[in-house]
Amino acid sequence: MYSVYTILGIVHSQDEDPRLSQQAREQALQYAREAQAPGLQALALGNLADYELRSGNYARALELSTQSLALAHEDGEISTEILARHNMGIAKIGLKRLEDGKRDVLQAITMDAQREAGSYTAEAWLELGGYLEKVDDLPGAVDAYHRARKEFDAVLRDETRKAVLEAQARFEDQQRQREIRLLNQDNSLKAEQIRTRDLQLKLWAEVGGCVLLSGALLALAYRRIRRTNAALAQTNESLREQSERDPLTGLANRRHFQQAIAQRTREGGLRGSLFLIDIDHFKRINDQWGHAAGDTVLVEVARRLSSVLREQDLVVRWGGEEFLILVNSEATEDARQLGQRLLDQIGGQPVDHGPLRIPISASIGFASFPMAPQDLTLEWERAIDLVDTVMYMAKAHGRNKAYGVAAMQARDRDQLLALAGRIEAAWHQGQVQLVSLLGPVQEGRA
Repeated sequence: MYSVYTILGIVHSQDEDPRLSQQAREQALQYAREAQAPGLQALALGNLADYELRSGNYARALELSTQSLALAHEDGEISTEILARHNMGIAKIGLKRLEDGKRDVLQAITMDAQREAGSYTAEAWLELGGYLEKVDDLPGAVDAYHRARKEFDAVLRDETRKAVLEAQARFEDQQRQREIRLLNQDNSLKAEQIRTRDLQLKLWAEVGGCVLLSGALLALAYRRIRRTNAALAQTNESLREQSERDPLTGLANRRHFQQAIAQRTREGGLRGSLFLIDIDHFKRINDQWGHAAGDTVLVEVARRLSSVLREQDLVVRWGGEEFLILVNSEATEDARQLGQRLLDQIGGQPVDHGPLRIPISASIGFASFPMAPQDLTLEWERAIDLVDTVMYMAKAHGRNKAYGVAAMQARDRDQLLALAGRIEAAWHQGQVQLVSLLGPVQEGRA
């Protein structure tokens, strides 16, 4: 009922008569209190404070935000605490308490920036600029607008860089596939030539079978052809293996994974437990200690992952500092235990690089399929999108941790994908059950 009335409040927020939206939000708050859920109460108070801010009722918005902040802080809801502190600051600005208001908003922006949520930080600066402009603090508004523009530019640069890297990876994969096709065609031509020569040799053997010397020469030529065939087959196998292996870590690459997953999902959706692992602050390692140190970290992480897994498990270097693991077990408890072992194995000891001891950790997202409680399956691409989302939640919530999807309250595949698109909000609303795991305590910096 909390979720229903929250959605009603959002739907009616565009009505000419705002009272329906206000009533729905207050009813949502009442259901959160009846459920004795402090996290939901804090979020409902924050939503109601948003409404009061838009209505210009700054005193009421300040009162609601203060209550929301206390509940969110007590329940450890960082995102709701940031929302409450931001709303408090905006309300104080509306009440002409500029310095107090700016201080609260800046504290909320700082907390948000520490979670590396760039687009949210930019929107917070933009909203601050709008309210400062309303109260005629034009220098403060201009500064806030400039900061918003800077944050938006940074987000755009990151997204552009990621798109370029993905395009480059696709181009390189296509180039390798073209080279392999050309090589296969060349090998087919050579094999046909060898078969033709083989037939010729057989014909000459029948004609000159009575001549011992000719027979000996033919036998020698035949053995040479067989050795050539074996060498060609070995070369082809070696080239195929090289095209499906990461040259730095020796792990399987995306091409191998795509071929393997096509076999495993031929009868339906993905079945098993999927893990996506990202090394924390890897860019900082490269920038501080050099790319050779970064390569050492990647090789050591690959070794540590392989040491935890079984021979039949699939571990892939997915790209950059990301690794992908697929195991056959469909049990959520097995996935939870493996997720903890992966965190402990990766972050338990620093990586030695010459005289340096580089502390590392990782953020992990994982899920088991079919998805409980309705045993729903997904295509492997959508499954990777889901574990990628919870992996970035682990990063946003402090890194050196793992989030696993234990269950999603969905009736069918479409509803499952809809929940995946707003998984953090669905988690807070009780529609998604997540497993949270913490990595080992880190030693001192290198």
